[in-house]
Amino acid sequence: MKKVILAAIILFSIVLGNSVHAQSSFEITDFQATIRVREDNTYEIFEKVNVRFFGPSERYQRVIPLTMYRQKISLRSFEGLSTAYEMKKTSNSVAILLGESDIAVAGDRSYSYQYTLFAGEDSDPSKDFFFLNVLPDESYGRILQAKIEIIFPKEFDITSLSVNVGEPEDQVFIPVEIRNKQITIRVTDEELEGKKLNVYLVLPEGYFSVSVPKNNVFTSLTWIANA
Repeated sequence: MKKVILAAIILFSIVLGNSVHAQSSFEITDFQATIRVREDNTYEIFEKVNVRFFGPSERYQRVIPLTMYRQKISLRSFEGLSTAYEMKKTSNSVAILLGESDIAVAGDRSYSYQYTLFAGEDSDPSKDFFFLNVLPDESYGRILQAKIEIIFPKEFDITSLSVNVGEPEDQVFIPVEIRNKQITIRVTDEELEGKKLNVYLVLPEGYFSVSVPKNNVFTSLTWIANA
């Protein structure tokens, strides 16, 4: 009887271990991003991500949301700098699959890429604002540490800045460094607690001068996104 119980415990442990491993096949050891905000309300973003795979795994996936704080965001361009990639679009996001589709990866890997977001027309006639979900939640990978630099084109009021963890309305704030027109954010997994990291800044009306493109921003990406 004892042998049966012991065997059941071992089997349960193996199943549980495999389940946990399947849900967390990798972690992000370091996430670095530089975001340059332009006067036309576009964001030029460079990201370098160091990923540790615990075993043979599929490609690393970076998901870019297309809806942030009740506003639509458009992806104008994307460029993989260190590896092949594939794009898959849904109504609310674009998934970037980085790496070769037929090669499993393991151990430490580094991915670099850059892309441009367009935040759309001014939705409030009394003010402009900047909002960006700069880090995803841990459903896309646990992040051990991250450094985010955001460079604005003009001066801004630091009292109108909010950097929070979770949903936009959550009151969990992160301290930042501000020098001239640049915001620097440093966070660890203990501060993130597996949640999103958001930056919200209220700006004076006319801070952005928006020119709306005539064509759908995904026209040139359709054949990739729908592959």
